[in-house]
Amino acid sequence: MHHKRPPLKSMSSMGEDSRSLYACLIYRQDCERNREVSRYLAAGLDVKEQVVVVISGPLQKSFCAALQSQGLKTSEAEQSGHLLFASPEGLGLVTASSVADAVNCLAAVGRKAMAQGFRGVRIYWEMSGAMLEKDLAWLQECLAGCDRLAATTDISLLCGYDRQQVPGSLLIEVLGLYPLLIHRGKRIANSHYLLSDAKSAPSSGSFFRAPDENTGSHREKRNKRPYRRGQVLDAIFSAAPIGLWVLNKEQRMVFTNQNFCLATGVSEEQFLQAPHYSMVMSADEAVECMLSDAEAFRADGPVESEELISSVDGDQHIFRIVKTKVVNEEQDVEGLLGLAIDITEQKEAERRLRHSEARFRDIALSIGDFIWELDADGRFIYCSDKVEEMLGFAAPELLGKCFFDVITGRKAKDLERLICDSETPKEAFRNLQGWALDKEGQWHFLRISGVPIFTEEGICQGFRGVTEDVTRQKQAESGVKRALIQAEQARDQIDSIIKSTADGFIVTDPRNHHIELINDSAREFLQGGPQSLVGQPVAYVVEDEGLLRQVQEIYSEHAPPLLQTDIRLSKSTAAKGRIVQARTSLMRNKQGRVNGALTVLRDVTRERELDRMKAEFMSMAAHELRTPLTAILGYSELCLNPEEFGGFNGAQQKEFIAEINDKAEVLAKLVNDLLDISRLEAGKPLPLNIEKVAIEPMLTKLVKRYRLLAPKHLFEVDLSGDLPEFVPADGERLEQVLENLFSNAVKYSLEGSLIRVGGERVNGYCQISVIDQGIGMTSEQEDRVFDKYYRADCSDTAARGIGLGMSIAREIVEQHGGAIWLESATGVGTRVTFTVPLKR
Repeated sequence: MHHKRPPLKSMSSMGEDSRSLYACLIYRQDCERNREVSRYLAAGLDVKEQVVVVISGPLQKSFCAALQSQGLKTSEAEQSGHLLFASPEGLGLVTASSVADAVNCLAAVGRKAMAQGFRGVRIYWEMSGAMLEKDLAWLQECLAGCDRLAATTDISLLCGYDRQQVPGSLLIEVLGLYPLLIHRGKRIANSHYLLSDAKSAPSSGSFFRAPDENTGSHREKRNKRPYRRGQVLDAIFSAAPIGLWVLNKEQRMVFTNQNFCLATGVSEEQFLQAPHYSMVMSADEAVECMLSDAEAFRADGPVESEELISSVDGDQHIFRIVKTKVVNEEQDVEGLLGLAIDITEQKEAERRLRHSEARFRDIALSIGDFIWELDADGRFIYCSDKVEEMLGFAAPELLGKCFFDVITGRKAKDLERLICDSETPKEAFRNLQGWALDKEGQWHFLRISGVPIFTEEGICQGFRGVTEDVTRQKQAESGVKRALIQAEQARDQIDSIIKSTADGFIVTDPRNHHIELINDSAREFLQGGPQSLVGQPVAYVVEDEGLLRQVQEIYSEHAPPLLQTDIRLSKSTAAKGRIVQARTSLMRNKQGRVNGALTVLRDVTRERELDRMKAEFMSMAAHELRTPLTAILGYSELCLNPEEFGGFNGAQQKEFIAEINDKAEVLAKLVNDLLDISRLEAGKPLPLNIEKVAIEPMLTKLVKRYRLLAPKHLFEVDLSGDLPEFVPADGERLEQVLENLFSNAVKYSLEGSLIRVGGERVNGYCQISVIDQGIGMTSEQEDRVFDKYYRADCSDTAARGIGLGMSIAREIVEQHGGAIWLESATGVGTRVTFTVPLKR
């Protein structure tokens, strides 16, 4: 049937309003079908045509209801005779003795409608059931006859195919019989459509048959290479990390790269030899490709879609497919360029992100705080519904009212000053606490936090924040303080409770800030010694000026109810380097008078160290990833759009590609390091492929390479005569260790300095040393150099790296059964030595 595919420019452009309409609707969901069919039928009713739905009898009732839900007045149309439902069996389509009889059945419907005074007939034919069980050649000839019928009469025909029910192999065969496709809500002129002369002789063979092997012109066309590819273009296509392919205007595959072949499980030879890719791809996947091809050939720009493609191992991957027309200098369409980008991991990350967002959104909606927004005058312009649960006011009741009218006492004035006073800097505030009356006259203690809202010009136009009802917490805190006051007679019992906690407690009097109570944890933090500290000024024990100022400021009139600061302990060797968080609040008696301040000390050293290491690692990793990515993007843009930069000769383009390759290798090494460290942290060993490795050629190759990479350094190889010729090791891993040692030696050595590599046999081991004359390390740096994420110099001017190389190097060497150590002196240089056993 498909001996010759019509060129693109010869295809008639058929729009939605074409009278002689013969179209194919391909859908996956019933709602998509219902929407398109209702539009199609409604257009016929509007122009006084009779509309006929040909669908299996058991499905007619549900389909009628579906059309009615789309706004089509099916009941009225049926009563007036404008809408008819018929089954293929009832029309005689299934039982027809020949194709001509089947087509005549549809023609009879048209003649009857004309006799009844209708201007024409619109038929929707659901291709399912018995029709799909027909012989393929019969079905193809029947559809070809319907095509001719629609072109020569006032009959419009739309055939529907359910992608979930119709086999992909059948869709491939019949797809070329329709001039117009309707898919995913789009009407597309079908680039696979066969002209009438091509459909005149249907056969049961494949729809995309190969040309006659005995025809010389076909042989010549098949052997002719339609696209010229130079070395640079081949290199780009081969090195591209995405799938690439090119179709000619006859929609035959003329080029594909290795990534696309790996994604589809089809070899390049199979693609290029097949008359059409549908003959070598999975039928379902081929149908999706053909549908998007049809859209791309007619689109003004690139067409994007997402498609599932099964790999060789059976796993399904999600690909972002981008297709765009290839045109010549006369703007004639020469073919189609396709790109396939594997976004499986991205889609999984998006799914997890959506799940995470939904989880946190549910948590946010379930908390008891109410969210608000104020204008510059402090009036509510938004309140969440939680305010009704908290204070009894419906959210609309508070709109236009001032926030500080809700709060009572001194805190209301503080809130008004923060929000409305023009002389007060507009800054974020946290934990402003005060009492408020609810709608029923009950008191609530509120904790308020907010941030200013600034325009782009820096003008404050209000505040937004959250308010929490902490009445119960306030009552609990008051109860705790009352208990402390009432327990003055039982101080020993209270002391025993306080001393049993890991946090430090210090109670000071309000007059002279003398210590009234201190537990053992606080004494240990502050290294107070065994002598009694009760009655001593707090300054006698506390040296940190920030903490002393905090203990004094807690008594000021405008101080918040809680002050906190971090202090670093350095008074003793045991406490050196520890970070302690100090939280100070006032204590009041039953009458509400202040009778002291309570300071709680908690060791947060580990938390702060983790925060610091996390921040440093994220910053370094982002920087190390961004630098090569920037270069890759820059050079790739030059290669993609040379005309925008005045054009480049072959040598320049080769240089650009070399730079892209170098930066890609940097990225690959960084990602491999991250994967290695992730595997190690999960408790899994690094995979080793042990084989006989020639050690001297490996060292010579690395030295030769680094002489090119670092020409301003001097390199010397000093190998002893008893150096073993081979060692049992993983060659790639061993080279990874040496690469790291050479890289560190270059990075931390001055230009012109000597870097020496030595090798010898020592007690059944092959021992390799890399010696530089660089900046060296301190003893503390030597102790931590093999720690994960550790870098001796974390300043902005430090050498690049994220602190994983030496840690991974040690793991590799130790998994080989060897050892690695380091000797260094500041200003002298560093010697790194490792061993690999000669027998495993």
